[in-house]
Amino acid sequence: MTQNLMLTLTLLAASLAHSADMAKTVLCFGDSITAGKQPASLKVGECWVDRIQTLSKGRFHCINEGKGGRPASAVGEFKTALMRIPAFDVLILALGANDARDDGKEGEKLPARVKKNLAEMIALARAAQPNATIVLAGPYNINAAALKKDQPQRDANLRAIATQVEALALEQKIAFVNLLGVVPPETLLADGVHPDSAGHEKIAQKLWPALEPIASKGK
Repeated sequence: MTQNLMLTLTLLAASLAHSADMAKTVLCFGDSITAGKQPASLKVGECWVDRIQTLSKGRFHCINEGKGGRPASAVGEFKTALMRIPAFDVLILALGANDARDDGKEGEKLPARVKKNLAEMIALARAAQPNATIVLAGPYNINAAALKKDQPQRDANLRAIATQVEALALEQKIAFVNLLGVVPPETLLADGVHPDSAGHEKIAQKLWPALEPIASKGK
C-alpha cells in the first residue's frame, strides 16, 4: 500500500512538473489594477491577472508585474522587469490610466507621450524576446461620480490615450484590447478607479479572446 502511494505521488509530481514546463509564461506589466491589491474587498486570486491564469486551465503561468501609480513613462522599471524575467512567451502591457490624471496642462502632448513610451517598451520586449506575443491593453474606464477628487479632464484623457494606444497596436501589428467601458460603474464604487472582484472578472473576460488562441498553441 505504501509503495503504491509513493508511486502515485511520484507520478503526480512528474505530471505537475511536466505541466509547469509546458505552460506559457505571461508577463503582465501594468499599474495598481494589474497588481490587484485595491480595493480592500479584493481577495487573493480575484484580480484579472489571476483570472487569466485560471481561464487558461494550466496553459499560462502569469507573472504579475503591476505597481500602484505606475505611468507609461516607467520605461526604466520595465527594463528592470525584463532583467528579472528574461524569458516570457506573452507580454501584456496595461498602462495609461495613471497618465490620464493629468489636469490638461500637457494637452495633446499627453496621449502622444504615452504612445511613445509604450513603443519604447515594445522595442525593449522584442529585443529581449523576439518571438514573444505582445498584447496592448487600452486604459480602463473610471466612475467619475465616485472619484474622491474631481478630475473633469480624466475621462477625455482616457479616451485620447486609448486612441493612441490602438494606433500604436496597428503600427506594430500587435493585438489591442480596448478596456474603456468594460468595467461596470457599480464595480468602481470604492474610489472610482479600482474595480472590485466583479470588475476584474469583466476585464479578464474582455482580454481572454485575444489570449485564448495563444494558450491553445503548443509551446
